Amino acid sequence: MNTKYDNALIEKVIEEYHNGRQSVALLCAEHNVPRSTIYFRIKQNQKLKSQNGIDLSYRDYYNLQRKYNKLEEKLEIIKATGCSLSTPLQEKLAALEKLYGQYSVHVLCEALEVSRGTFYNHIFRRTENNASAQKRYIPAFLNRVLKHLQAILPT
Repeated sequence: MNTKYDNALIEKVIEEYHNGRQSVALLCAEHNVPRSTIYFRIKQNQKLKSQNGIDLSYRDYYNLQRKYNKLEEKLEIIKATGCSLSTPLQEKLAALEKLYGQYSVHVLCEALEVSRGTFYNHIFRRTENNASAQKRYIPAFLNRVLKHLQAILPT
């Protein structure tokens, strides 16, 4: 069951637990909160000691790890494209198009500061796509029009 519990209630239970009032199981039964929720929050806020003496919570560590991975991806994109922020937009779009599918669109666009809407318009509304669509659909349309005209006009 996906029930959201009030943060104030969860913090109150954790505080009572840290003050040594009762065990987590008894506090959870008293406040009608799942033990897993309390243990998860306790672990999230538990401090880790790093080698250089900085205290981090698991949540802080996880957020830093995500930021680091995202920055690494951006750096790979910048190296692969050879573009800088001052590169003209059309060149950036052409370079990003080659990496489309290898990285998330969010990271691609953030790396070269291109709006996602502009990138999607470039990918899905290119003139080559329109030309190939016209080559496929126009003859079929003309055939239908000819058949219709032949059916309604006397021969």
